[in-house]
Amino acid sequence: MRGHAIPPDIMWKDILGHTRETETLKAWIQSDRIPHALLFSGLKGVGKTTVAVEFFKALNCLNSPGDACGRCRSCVKIQGGTHPDLIRLGSSGGLIKVEEVRGVLEDLSLKPFEARYRIVLVEPAEQLGEAGANALLKTLEEPTQTTVFILISHKSRLLLPTIRSRCQEILFRPIDSTQTSLTLDPAILRLTSGTIGGLGHEDSARILVMRTAILSILAGGDPLEPVSKTITPEADAPLWLSVVESFIRDIMVLALGGEEVIHAELKTLALKEISFPQMERLLEALHAVRRGIKQNLNLKIAFAELFLMLSRLSARG
Repeated sequence: MRGHAIPPDIMWKDILGHTRETETLKAWIQSDRIPHALLFSGLKGVGKTTVAVEFFKALNCLNSPGDACGRCRSCVKIQGGTHPDLIRLGSSGGLIKVEEVRGVLEDLSLKPFEARYRIVLVEPAEQLGEAGANALLKTLEEPTQTTVFILISHKSRLLLPTIRSRCQEILFRPIDSTQTSLTLDPAILRLTSGTIGGLGHEDSARILVMRTAILSILAGGDPLEPVSKTITPEADAPLWLSVVESFIRDIMVLALGGEEVIHAELKTLALKEISFPQMERLLEALHAVRRGIKQNLNLKIAFAELFLMLSRLSARG
């Protein structure tokens, strides 16, 4: 599968966290000792695919191999998802068909079209069926000089041991919100459990707007202001609901005497004591909006009611 675009202008320096992992990859490029098969393992959304594509860019940059320039012909093609030597083998559901595996492997006898190194991304690798895995295994045992396989797995324990044993594994851990070098709002890292790879830059910006709006409501601000100024229900309703749900979760944690919250600002706000019936009504309102997304519910009105309920938790309301 070809033609998959990636977020614009992603370079080594733009990758959040994973410093140890990216330094290892850069060192391999600089020493020209590239493993023929890599296994990127870790939770879904942690950024494995982004790093894999940047590795391909850095390997094949025409201006500065090892640290992609983002401007040469090779980098531009990779950025647009049109580079013929970045091959994706995967499945959005069900097993990766053995016919697809064989089809890709047949092309590997030819030299890369343009790149120094061709890369085959297999994602998610745990979706390889037994036949597909065995077909791939033979190639991993007799690799070509100019092809690198990167198996991206969210559940690497499901891979055949023979496949894993032929790959150099790099484990990607969730990003730690205490990493002071990161410019991302720590609350977003906590909200995503450190798996921000599934978030685009626009998503992160929208989450910041949503967090600010809900904190304002809980601090005694106008609960209808977000509805009139910032909510676009058709596009953002699921994201709004996730953020609201994270606040409700935090309020429950604090009400029960807990300390581990996503939104640390809540600890400084003056909130009323909340009863379990109130909490149940709030959760039911949230679930009603979630159900209504596909049922022609007037989402502006539904969010207004939800925010009014949140505002009643403020001691200043």
